[in-house]
Amino acid sequence: MLKKNLSFASDAWNVVLFLISYNICDTLGKNIASNRKLFNSPLTIFLFFFRFINIFLYIYIAIDGDYYDWIQSDWLALGNTAVFGLINGFVTTALFVLGPEKVDFNLKEAAGFMMVMGLLSGIFIGNLLALIL
Repeated sequence: MLKKNLSFASDAWNVVLFLISYNICDTLGKNIASNRKLFNSPLTIFLFFFRFINIFLYIYIAIDGDYYDWIQSDWLALGNTAVFGLINGFVTTALFVLGPEKVDFNLKEAAGFMMVMGLLSGIFIGNLLALIL
C-alpha cells in the first residue's frame, strides 16, 4: 500500500501535516519567484525536471519494505513534501512570468490563456486520478 504513516501522529493528523507542509512551502516558492531577478529559463527548466525526482522519492518512501532507516524516516517524508511544494510554487510562478516574455506582443493574451488552460487541465486530471487511485 502506498501510504506513509508518521510515527508521531494519528492518521487524521498525517494528512493535515503533509498538506500544511506542502501549502506553506508552495506559498513561499511563489513569493520567492515574485522577484524576477532570481530566475531565468535554464534554472526554471532544471527545477521543472528536478520535481520528477521528488515524485519518484514519494513513491519510494511510501512503499512498505525493509529499506534503509533514513528512507523510511518521518523527516524525509515531510522534507520531501516541503521541497516539492517550494519548487512547485517557484516553477509555476516562474513559468507564468517567462511564458509571455517569449512571445510577440499580439500573442501575449493567447499565451496566458493557453498557460491557464494547461494548469487547470492538469489540476482536473490530477484530481480525477486521485479519485481513482
